[in-house]
Amino acid sequence: MKHEEWVRKNCKFAIDQQMVMEFDEPGMFTGKPAELQHPEFQRDIQDTGATDYDDDFAGGFYHVTTNLEGVMKWGALKSRKQLGGTEGLGGGMKNEAPGKISLTYNLNKAWQLYDTIKFAISAAQNQVSASHIYDYLMSQYGLPEINLYPQSNAMRIMSKYLPKRILEDESMEGLEATLDRKIKNGKQKYEFLQEFDDALGRDESEIETGGEYMTPNRVGFTAPYETFSKINPNNVAILQLEVRRNAVPEHVQAELELRFDPDDVRLAPTPIVKK
Repeated sequence: MKHEEWVRKNCKFAIDQQMVMEFDEPGMFTGKPAELQHPEFQRDIQDTGATDYDDDFAGGFYHVTTNLEGVMKWGALKSRKQLGGTEGLGGGMKNEAPGKISLTYNLNKAWQLYDTIKFAISAAQNQVSASHIYDYLMSQYGLPEINLYPQSNAMRIMSKYLPKRILEDESMEGLEATLDRKIKNGKQKYEFLQEFDDALGRDESEIETGGEYMTPNRVGFTAPYETFSKINPNNVAILQLEVRRNAVPEHVQAELELRFDPDDVRLAPTPIVKK
């Protein structure tokens, strides 16, 4: 059978995306997705900044887990649905696709998720200050430490914690001291992180769409404090996966993410990239 015929017979995702994949060799699973380097796919993700020429475009599949011990015990990843509906650790702000396994093809994205989840755990476990949470999230969104638009979602959240005199001061003098005074324990800090991260994400979406709100396709910390605070930071890890060649994933462009059925994903021979 010719290569093109094999692709058309076995690779529905390739046909759905109007692209012809080039595989390293025939086989059931692949750990090096050469199809992601195809020009058609590159045009699809050009606005995300990830290309096969970037150092972080490592040509693999990655997943950030918060349950490394369980994954290694099972020898496989499980979806949120299989785990009983755990929320807040994937699926964007609406906990989408709970029956799927989300993989990123961008190693830098995996590192960002890893760092953000670890930071959120430290907030929930009362190991960082409220002002540190503010500075961290502002830097994550590429914003100066003090630069909130008057009518923004982020300013609306800050108005819950800051008096009018600080909000009207362009330098926002006293911002950090006031946050630290009002947000003291782990529950308060995690909930502040949740709502401020959501507000910044909404603002970013509205700026990118010219004012029209679209729910950001990103990992949102929708899990309640009672669930998130119990995560062992030593169980957070970046894993490398292999996927079934004829799988039909959903491509979430804004998240540099592909969502697969659990049976289409398996651990790489040496799966732990970082723990």
